Amino acid sequence: MCIAEIGGTVEPDWPNAKFMGFNKEKMLPNEMEEARSFFPPTVNVRHLNNNWLRKAMEGTKWEPMRDKVKGSNIYVFVETDKDLKPSIQAYMKIEKQFGRTAKLDVLREEWADDLTYDLQPMIGGMMSEEWNVMEPADVVKLKDFPTKTELIGQIAGSIKQVTTKLAVGVKQVPTKLAIGLKKTVEKGEEDGKRPGPGIDTSCQKPKHGQTLVSEQQSWALLAQKATKSAEHTPAV
Repeated sequence: MCIAEIGGTVEPDWPNAKFMGFNKEKMLPNEMEEARSFFPPTVNVRHLNNNWLRKAMEGTKWEPMRDKVKGSNIYVFVETDKDLKPSIQAYMKIEKQFGRTAKLDVLREEWADDLTYDLQPMIGGMMSEEWNVMEPADVVKLKDFPTKTELIGQIAGSIKQVTTKLAVGVKQVPTKLAIGLKKTVEKGEEDGKRPGPGIDTSCQKPKHGQTLVSEQQSWALLAQKATKSAEHTPAV
């Protein structure tokens, strides 16, 4: 007998299961039915014989949980990530709506001489991916944890933001270069109106087959090419 068979699934080892148990001492039948209805329909909520459950855990990765299987409990088997948070929220609703903490405090005092285990609203839990026994307080914290699907969405969103910022930055580089060149051209044109001492620009002649291009015109052509490059630079 394996834990998956007790949990009610056809898979022999139930590799993706999350398991937790909560105490049902002194709960009325109608309260039990209502408590079951709080869980998602795809979750197995079972009342199991503790001896059978401990035997099923023996020799498996679930074995560390055996010492927690004590008292009269309802055991919850969660197979998918999307059902984990609703299942924990269901347990919290049960604890609050049926006043489980206060009722068990009273029972603990009444049974003080006979109790052989720590009577608490929840016995704890275990996740098949980690195989660590979780205390009740740690199980409840999982209600705030994102599912794998939510994590993937968050990571994808972060990557998209980085890519967008990078694309904007890359597109701005040639634009800034064109602006710088334009300023340089304007300065060159201004300086070109005042040739340096000893330079006679009237004597410059083009070689055979060439057209004389002034320094100002060269800068202007370079700035024009840089501006066109900026306009046609695709976003990443």
